Amino acid sequence: MTKQILFISLVLLGLVQFSFGQKAVAPSKQKLVSQLVTTTEKIFPYEEFDGMIEKTRVTFSKGMEEEIGADIERRINASDKFSAEKKAEIKAKIPALTRDISNYVNVLIGKNFKIKAWVKESAAKHFAKNFTVAELQKLNNFFQSSNGQNTLLAMNQALTYGIRSEKDETNLVDADKFAKYAEKLLMTKTGEKFFKTLNKDILNDVSAELDKFGDRFLDELKESLEKKELNQMFVKFVADNIAS
Repeated sequence: MTKQILFISLVLLGLVQFSFGQKAVAPSKQKLVSQLVTTTEKIFPYEEFDGMIEKTRVTFSKGMEEEIGADIERRINASDKFSAEKKAEIKAKIPALTRDISNYVNVLIGKNFKIKAWVKESAAKHFAKNFTVAELQKLNNFFQSSNGQNTLLAMNQALTYGIRSEKDETNLVDADKFAKYAEKLLMTKTGEKFFKTLNKDILNDVSAELDKFGDRFLDELKESLEKKELNQMFVKFVADNIAS
């Protein structure tokens, strides 16, 4: 495994999966695992993930507002039982309804996206499973050193630019600089195992958890539109203002 290939593979790393069924770990080992989880959590640019979720919220909320608002307005315009003044009065109530819809969609997205929990619980699982007490101590010592802190920063930056899909080479982390920081770790079996854990075990978890997140959100949104909260908001508005 070359340093260059390792660096590129790290750019692909994004999130980690929420995992169940961890085996009991000895207290002495668990303490080292927890320490390593806390230290290496700096790898993950949570603010970038938050930005991704915010974009999702805006996109879905705006889409729902426009679609439902337009449908209600069509119903109002098609009715011949309302005066122009009454139609205007009903239309003035639409923004309040669409704001409620946006708030609901925001809550639904937040309910399904638990990035920090996924990172901590999945990392703890893989660190406990893959490393001995001696290896965990070695990793903790390295990442608390100056070179280790710089390595974490370089990995964080690599993920940040990868998530942003940055094309400007001036914004990319220098692979040689990264390798220089991480060299003392990369040249050991423990270091190689650490990066393999990040790139193989955790990356597989990532794909699965992201898929589940998207599927859960879309399934709950569809159910809500068909027969739950969003459907009830729409039906009530129509019943109170148009059908009556």
